Amino acid sequence: MRPDVLELMARRNAAARGMGYADYPAAALAADGMTAEFLDGQLKAFLDCHLAAVARRARAENVDMERWFRWLYGRYPLARRMEPLPLLSAFAGKLGMTHVLERLELCEEPGFGCAGMIAPKRIWLQLEEIVDVRSWHTLFHEFGHACLYALLPEGRLPWLSQGVDELIAVLFENAGIRLMGDEALREHALYEEQYAALGVRVWPEAWALDSFRSIDCMTIGTYALGQRLADALPARTDWPAVLRVAVLAVL
Repeated sequence: MRPDVLELMARRNAAARGMGYADYPAAALAADGMTAEFLDGQLKAFLDCHLAAVARRARAENVDMERWFRWLYGRYPLARRMEPLPLLSAFAGKLGMTHVLERLELCEEPGFGCAGMIAPKRIWLQLEEIVDVRSWHTLFHEFGHACLYALLPEGRLPWLSQGVDELIAVLFENAGIRLMGDEALREHALYEEQYAALGVRVWPEAWALDSFRSIDCMTIGTYALGQRLADALPARTDWPAVLRVAVLAVL
């Protein structure tokens, strides 16, 4: 493990102990009202569902797990690059959230997609050109963060738990894959090829291949919880309604 990651872990643990917790995971769990036993059970269920298929594919392709995501994303580029803003505008329209998109400060300079609050009521969203599976998922995920930040009452963001923040973003990501799928499949056939090889449906459970993208063990847990919730929703889910209820529950 890299020295800077170890240093980050040590600093997180020290800060948590200063607040009376045994370590950083204990503090993070308390902030989200969870127990370690509950999270362990959810993660085990998630991995039982997905990890064996990923491992089989990796062995078949002679790819070690450390190179898995780099190999996967490089193997499945889009047939042509897509501009993120038209896609995001169409998605926001389907959700009835065009008014939220119009309030965001959008940046289309080169860089990875991300969202954040510059100042109260100034929400920044970095748009990344859509070139592969990762950037496709990232667009909807980061828009979920931005929508939540834009709708929160002033002063509430510092009290927003990481678990709730990521859970909402994962729900937005799933909604994007489901609602914008027709547009995606007209551009490329990567979903059928990629997910069929793992033995899952054409409509992907996005996190089946991407459950370990964070160095923060607690963020991995919240990603998995969000996906577990999305997986439990029926195929004909009214995604705009689900997202509105989820955001209102946080507000």
